[in-house]
Amino acid sequence: QVEFQAPPRGKKICWLECPYCYGLSAEDNGERLNKVRGLEILNEILDGGVRKIIYAGYATDPLNCSYIDDLLNTTVLKKSIFGFNTKALRISDNFFDILKNNKIVDTSYISLSVDAGTNETYNKIHAVKGSAKIYDKVLLNTQKLGEIRKKNYFDLSAAYLVNIHSGNEYDCEKFINDFIYAGCN
Repeated sequence: QVEFQAPPRGKKICWLECPYCYGLSAEDNGERLNKVRGLEILNEILDGGVRKIIYAGYATDPLNCSYIDDLLNTTVLKKSIFGFNTKALRISDNFFDILKNNKIVDTSYISLSVDAGTNETYNKIHAVKGSAKIYDKVLLNTQKLGEIRKKNYFDLSAAYLVNIHSGNEYDCEKFINDFIYAGCN
C-alpha cells in the first residue's frame, strides 16, 4: 500500500486548527503538488502494481485537496482499494457520485475522526471559534456515505478521541448512537 498525502487547497494548510494535531508542527513552505503531477504520480503507483492507496493529508484532511475527486476516481477506475482518514467536513457531490456509481473494491474504507457528540464539543476540540454547526455537517455527510455504503459496500467507521472536552458520558453516547444510525459499522 501507499499513503498519498493529498496537498491542501489554498494558502491555509487546513480548515481547522486542532490543538492536538501533529500538523501544527509542520512547516508549510507554500509548495503544493499540482493536479497534473499528482495524477501522474498516482497513475505510476497504480500502474506499477500497488493496489491499495490510503489518502491522508499533509497536516490537513485529504478532502481539503482541490483534486481529491480526481484521485478517488482514478483509484476506483483502476480497480484499486482506497482508504480515507478524514474528518468528513466537506465532501463534494462529485465525490459522493464516484462512490455511488462505481464498483468499489472490497476492503476499501473511509475512517472518520469525529471526536465529539455535539456541535459545542466539536468546536472546543477543533478550536473552532463561534457557533458553527460542524458536527451536524459531518453527521449529514456521514449519513450520505452510509446510504451509498448500503448499495456499494465499503467500510465506514468513526473514531472518537477522548479528551478533557469530550470525555463526558452524554457526548460519548450521543456520538455512538448518531454515527451507528448514520451508517457506520
